[in-house]
Amino acid sequence: MTGDHINGLTFMCNGEDITNKLEVNISANRIVAKGTSICDNGNVTIKFAKEPYVEVNLFSSVGLPVKPFQAEVKA
Repeated sequence: MTGDHINGLTFMCNGEDITNKLEVNISANRIVAKGTSICDNGNVTIKFAKEPYVEVNLFSSVGLPVKPFQAEVKA
């Protein structure tokens, strides 16, 4: 990662953007998000680089930009 945050990374709970309520870090090859009572009723949708244009600053271990993704996890 270059910079102090990951461009184009958002966390949503029931349609609400909760990204600013989280502390997000890179640990080895994982994105780690920490927060308390951020999504009590529902799943968290994680999106990376899903907007029409994002200047990606997250790279793989071999230096390639990380591919856009979307995932849903239970809160």
